[in-house]
Amino acid sequence: MRKRQTDSSGVQPEADGDCRSVSPNKLAVEPNTPFPFGTIHAEIPESSPAASALASVREEIAEEDLAGRGLDVGSTHITLRYGVQGEDISAVEALLKTQGPITATLGPTSYFPPSGSNGVAVIIATIECPELHVLHERLGKVVDFIEPAFGYQPHVTVAYVRPEVAEKYVGNPITAGHTFVISEVVIRTRSKDEIIVTLNG
Repeated sequence: MRKRQTDSSGVQPEADGDCRSVSPNKLAVEPNTPFPFGTIHAEIPESSPAASALASVREEIAEEDLAGRGLDVGSTHITLRYGVQGEDISAVEALLKTQGPITATLGPTSYFPPSGSNGVAVIIATIECPELHVLHERLGKVVDFIEPAFGYQPHVTVAYVRPEVAEKYVGNPITAGHTFVISEVVIRTRSKDEIIVTLNG
């Protein structure tokens, strides 16, 4: 376990675990102010083939199709749980220390339609990994979270686009089949403190 200095951009990974219920413009807050909730996520190493495939997909998205935050999606990550309501994450740390590394595989691209008042579609790369669903449920039993607005669907956010163009970015096979290993999990609290836990259980 180690702490990490957070950046000052105020960009928080994923609004509710699947980018669907909060406007992307609301994800960035003023530096030194708390986030609405904490989050637990895993980052895909930038040097991995999976990350390279995601970067290639982003390069194919036309600039005129972007909306909201566009390609500004923060780190390449998978949200495991959004909505940590307190600052005491000791139970989450303890659980993660019992968890071994998780192997996951990227699927083809898909999208989430606009939700609430955000007015943008979210292009995603799907993830095939039953173990992530299990971990999501286990995390929900050890700490207080807000009730998610949607069912958990592991994914990586690729970009935010105009709803009317989203369909043409669905089914891109570039991301499909790239396997990667999740060996660390990042816990980020409302106050922006970050703890990195190694999965070696």
